[in-house]
Amino acid sequence: MNNEISDSDFSSAYDLDSDNRIDDGYDLTQDSQSTELSASSVYDLDSSSDNEMLNSEGNDFKDIQNLIDQSDENDTITLSGTFTGDSKIVLNKTLTIVGASSGATLDGKLLTQILEIDSSNTVMKNIKFINSFGISVHIGGKNVTIDNCSFENSINGELGSALSCSGDNVRILNSRFLNNIANKSSCHHTDGSAIYLIANNATIDSCIFINNTGYNYETASSGGAIWLKGSNNSILNSIFINNSAISKFAWTLHSEEQTFLADGNGGAVYWVGNNGRIDNCSFVNCIAHTYGGAIYFKSANNCSINNSSFINNYAVGDAGAIYLGQNVFNFKVENSKFEENVALGLRGVLSQDNAYGGAIFAGDFVENTSIFNSSFLNNYGNGSIYYSGSNIQVSYSMLERPELIIENATLEKFLQVIKNSTLEECNLEIDNFTLCSASGSLFEVMIFSNGNINNNYWGANINNSDDFLQMKLIKSNDEYIFPNFWINLKVLNEADNSAIANETPARNRSIIISKDLTTSTVYGKDGKIGKYFSFRLTDSNSKALANKQVIINFNGKNYYKTTDKNGYVKLQINLAKKGTYTIVACFLGDDNYNASFKSSKIKINAVKAKLKVTNKKYKRSYKKKTLTAKLLSPKGKAVKGKKISFKVNGKTYTAKTNSKGIATVKVKLNKKKTYKFTAKFAGDNTFKAVTVKGKAVVK
Repeated sequence: MNNEISDSDFSSAYDLDSDNRIDDGYDLTQDSQSTELSASSVYDLDSSSDNEMLNSEGNDFKDIQNLIDQSDENDTITLSGTFTGDSKIVLNKTLTIVGASSGATLDGKLLTQILEIDSSNTVMKNIKFINSFGISVHIGGKNVTIDNCSFENSINGELGSALSCSGDNVRILNSRFLNNIANKSSCHHTDGSAIYLIANNATIDSCIFINNTGYNYETASSGGAIWLKGSNNSILNSIFINNSAISKFAWTLHSEEQTFLADGNGGAVYWVGNNGRIDNCSFVNCIAHTYGGAIYFKSANNCSINNSSFINNYAVGDAGAIYLGQNVFNFKVENSKFEENVALGLRGVLSQDNAYGGAIFAGDFVENTSIFNSSFLNNYGNGSIYYSGSNIQVSYSMLERPELIIENATLEKFLQVIKNSTLEECNLEIDNFTLCSASGSLFEVMIFSNGNINNNYWGANINNSDDFLQMKLIKSNDEYIFPNFWINLKVLNEADNSAIANETPARNRSIIISKDLTTSTVYGKDGKIGKYFSFRLTDSNSKALANKQVIINFNGKNYYKTTDKNGYVKLQINLAKKGTYTIVACFLGDDNYNASFKSSKIKINAVKAKLKVTNKKYKRSYKKKTLTAKLLSPKGKAVKGKKISFKVNGKTYTAKTNSKGIATVKVKLNKKKTYKFTAKFAGDNTFKAVTVKGKAVVK
């Protein structure tokens, strides 16, 4: 198991404090072609070159706008400090705008939208957008990249308080969306409090969404974190925690003449569009006040969810995790886990109806759904899967009793788990079904009784009756295992809305423990010598939980680790860039323990480099007088490509270190005397500044 993290693994830095708000630390290698705008200092583009020096200070959005207006296409602008303003910034040319290593924050002060991107092929990187009123950033151009940015505490009345997008091929990478609100009191919907996107070929990759809320006092709220419409869109490697879609009147009222909608659908994501995919994502503690505690799909064809987890999500109506609404075709769920999701079934002011789909609900206008190699455990709401559409196939999946209320089904080699129950009834409710396996008419069944696997058996001899289908357990040689045991498969009568209810079994609490870490940067040639960061997983009595999978998210990348006998997982931190980072650990729960997560800070300071000079002696007549300095890492490795400044006789000379770490400058020293000089390395994201003194003697 690889517990080492190197600098090449990361593309972002962020920090999440105790109240779930981010305090970013950004790192960026200096670019001699860039323009730097700072909110608190004078800006020197390159004091050793012929470039102009920008002498005006800036802390207003207008200063950024002026730089944009003065820039040429494909220029890079570097921002440093905090900027505010009362009018938005408009970006109408192709630029790269980055935050410097010291950080860059654009603060709307709840007065204004912050940024409008009308140009294509633009890049925004390492920038923090906070406190916007209205949409924080709107993307109208194509091929725009948002990388390692933070969107916090923004408020908008309707659509996408943090980020809205109408341009195709946008990429949103390694970014954080926290505490954003879409809040409205009118007939207009509030959709996507973090991201509102109507575009094609969008990619949301390695992002974190925490505490984003869509709230509407009078009508619908959809997509607590993301509202998305378009083709070929993807959400990858991302985590959703505590997002919600809330309507004050969170139900649908029907009369003979009219339908009044006041829904809160898709606690994390509301999805409209074809050929979409959600891969390697986690949805934890998300809430919808009507349908789809985590995700709501509508008018979607050829969409898929793979290798994802849905833990403790909640819907007041149906579908604790995923709701498949109208016109959803060819939908796939693969290699995914659904645990302790709840569909409560409250749809009216004074009445309580039956809830359906503790994990997944699919209505009448859904066709061709497949569920493969997935598990459904401890979900509440009249079946983990409720399906009344056409053609569902459940294959190689594990479901706990009572888990299936299905019509028009194909069940292939799935595992029905019966816990704390007599072996007399599986309580599968199905209609128009086919039982199949590789052996043709035989159906592979595994029975759990009180938590114990009895054996792997084959079932056959299926007999029809008006009310029940019965399957006796037999071996392949036709020997009956239990001569008097039958599994009753009850046919679900469409007119009978009753279903089996089951209290969700209580699970023990899990806790993740960690302490913030302060460490130093590691130069790559010094090897993997960084400190380890540790998380410990315990129960509520501080007992270590061993052999549990913990997902660690660090700068947009997920690491899957298994706790040791003492409950620990650890990562070695070998980063070459200083900054304050956030590391988040998630335990997604299992049969015995609830899910939990913990965020901590890692502060990485620049390490001290070694700078050595050699005293020089020259004859006055010698024409090639030079000064040299050698820059070394803490382990004595040569550091290449760093600028060293020499000051002697009132003049400053600069040179970059070569592959041996040596910087050499030619100097003019014409008088016979002893000259004192200094050599200085100004420092960067890896090394601290260092200055040394030397002597040059001219005879």
